[in-house]
Amino acid sequence: MSQTPSRRHALRLAAGAAAAAPFAYGLPQAHAAPAATAPADPASWSVRPFPLGHVALGDGVFRRKRDLMLDYARSYPADRILAVFRANAGLDTRGARPPGGWETSDGNLRGHYGGHFLSLIAQACADTGEPALGTKLDYLVGTLGECQRALAEHGTPRPSHPGYLAAYPESQFILLESYTTYPTIWAPYYTCHKIMRGLLDAHTLAGNEQALQIASRMGDWVHSRLGRLPKAQLERMWSIYIAGEYGGMNEVMADLYALTGSPEHLAAARCFDNTALLGACAEDRDTLDGKHANQHIPQFTGYLRLFDHTGRPRTPPRPATSGAWSRAPGCTAWAVRGRGRCSGPGTPSRPPWTARTPRPVRRTTCSS
Repeated sequence: MSQTPSRRHALRLAAGAAAAAPFAYGLPQAHAAPAATAPADPASWSVRPFPLGHVALGDGVFRRKRDLMLDYARSYPADRILAVFRANAGLDTRGARPPGGWETSDGNLRGHYGGHFLSLIAQACADTGEPALGTKLDYLVGTLGECQRALAEHGTPRPSHPGYLAAYPESQFILLESYTTYPTIWAPYYTCHKIMRGLLDAHTLAGNEQALQIASRMGDWVHSRLGRLPKAQLERMWSIYIAGEYGGMNEVMADLYALTGSPEHLAAARCFDNTALLGACAEDRDTLDGKHANQHIPQFTGYLRLFDHTGRPRTPPRPATSGAWSRAPGCTAWAVRGRGRCSGPGTPSRPPWTARTPRPVRRTTCSS
């Protein structure tokens, strides 16, 4: 049997393939994509991203799947996405029903779908340059701005800071600070991250200036809540199963800082440090057994982004991230990189499909 290539080698090959993709296709840009508004790539990057509009897909399964997503982006009603935000802000929902599933009118995760949808429309705008998609994105962003203003002016209850924006009251964030567990609350900063990332995508991919203004005010609110809390309290919050899951909040706050230069946004990004896990991985100690993979993997991409934007990590991010990556694949995941019940990792003696139950369960792809 041939020797398995190292993960580092595989990542290098993947990065090289991504960089070479536009040359391999040799296809010109077929439309006028929105002007880029993202900050410059860090000088330390040896491989740099290219605009979505510089890639064209030929006939095949990838193009067919992409076209299905574009049809969805064009046809799904924006008012259904906005219904939970309008309801929370006391605004007319225009008779629209929420999407359903985890995005119901009373669900504790409501609002996250809206962030994903913003990213979808922003990417579609950058890919196709279609004016109708740009109009739809402007409508979504504009309405979220209306909701943010309505909450600040007459929210019931009124948020602690005028930058607050969510599809539910601020109570979930307040309860997390007293270590309330799931399912009483459900990952409030995870949902916050999805909304902020969608707004930054609307700005950087589609040139929407209002989206950056809304996200910047949200960042101010995040700092106002977390910047006053002791470090020990923050770290305990981020270690609580699911309730403390925050997605890529440190990454999105670092990206926001790169766009605004606000020291409060950088300080807020640092509030999401999980020092115990970061230090263990930097020392090559395996503490991942039993941890929620979907909760902790994104923390490391955030540490790298902080280093990219500042060059001043509290703990060297590359050894820490390498230590985490060396343990995340392999015995903690299936070959297709899915994981077992609750996105939990496995161990050499307890594979992912038996990590939490004696019988096989379906894999999840949240942390793939």
